[in-house]
Amino acid sequence: MAFFAIGAASCSDDDSNTSTVLKEAFATEVTGPETGDVNQELTYTVKYAVDNECGLFNRYVETTSGTTKTIGIQAKYEANNCEAAAVIKDTIYKFKPTAAGTYSLKFKKSATEFVTKSVAVD
Repeated sequence: MAFFAIGAASCSDDDSNTSTVLKEAFATEVTGPETGDVNQELTYTVKYAVDNECGLFNRYVETTSGTTKTIGIQAKYEANNCEAAAVIKDTIYKFKPTAAGTYSLKFKKSATEFVTKSVAVD
């Protein structure tokens, strides 16, 4: 019985030592509309790569210059017991243009490459 109790305590200690790690993730594919209307919310499905099954979407990191939005993805890893095998996951990105024009949504594919979606807004 004593051996079992020690094993259970060990598992509990591992779980309590879990810390959250934030890392940049990169888009692999973006699908969604190519046209829209002013003040109409547009929805895009974004596939992104994480290091392992424990990686979860945390938030978008955006910068805007004119009608170009550069969009990065931040993933969070809360568990420390996942196999190191890359996984593709998906999340939703919503964009609501406030003026007519052609917008460029640039999702980071790597440190220097992008998956770009052009959106014509009337």
